[in-house]
Amino acid sequence: MGLALPWRTLDWIFKLKDNAQSGVIGMSGVMGSPGPKGWVDQALKKDIDFDFMRREAMQKAAEAFKEFKEVTKGIDPPMKPWKDFHQDFENINDARAAWGSHPWVQALKKSNISPFFECEFGYFCLDKEDPEVAFIERAYRNAISTHSVLKDGKWYEKGKMGWFGISFNETEDWNDQFDQLLNSIPDDSLISIYDCHI
Repeated sequence: MGLALPWRTLDWIFKLKDNAQSGVIGMSGVMGSPGPKGWVDQALKKDIDFDFMRREAMQKAAEAFKEFKEVTKGIDPPMKPWKDFHQDFENINDARAAWGSHPWVQALKKSNISPFFECEFGYFCLDKEDPEVAFIERAYRNAISTHSVLKDGKWYEKGKMGWFGISFNETEDWNDQFDQLLNSIPDDSLISIYDCHI
């Protein structure tokens, strides 16, 4: 089962179990760097600590959401997310200037939160009844899934990949499909991650 992962800054993605007998770090990708000890981009399924990866993702999500709440406290977000906001302008540069001058966006830019996330309310699950719970749950679900999977010569993907990691026509139940694909292979299957760019 090969996993193809477009647009990710890390080549290494798999945390090995303490008693792992396999694990390879391949050549670094375009934006990649050597990972910390115990993290690889190829291993047997039985040697990958998926539980650790999910726990770590939840912890990091909780920390990120806490920071998000602190830096945006008392500041209302723009009335529209970027994808709708910029359509109100004839000139994209005017849209960027207006967006960038909004106090909510400025607060995020001054924080340790990646600037990519300021453009979408959905990243912080603000459209959900309990955004923090939804944000952490999504981190758990996304911790081990990739954008695409190549298994037995057949290609599966979350959506159609466009420029710079933007995908469209996404499958809403992708994480469920990914879990089914992962669960369908034996424990001695070799899983590889590939950093692909368009």
